[in-house]
Amino acid sequence: GLCHPPDYPKQFIDVMGVGRSLIQFTVDRLKPICPVENMCVVTNEKYISIVKEQIPDMPVDNILAEPEARNVSIRWKPYCAPK
Repeated sequence: GLCHPPDYPKQFIDVMGVGRSLIQFTVDRLKPICPVENMCVVTNEKYISIVKEQIPDMPVDNILAEPEARNVSIRWKPYCAPK
């Protein structure tokens, strides 16, 4: 699985030991109803590089940075439709 320091946010960790983090599982579940290009991730600015690494097919413009420490969330754009 993915190995990370103890203070690593849980959404980026492979908590189930199957090689996929919680955020990757969330994106995987949304893909049948919404293409990755129509999803957005809202996260703390210090986690942007982790999101890019774990969701490489997400456009960089769809990764939105918050200056304060908050939880990561995935949102989809209103015009979300399957490919």
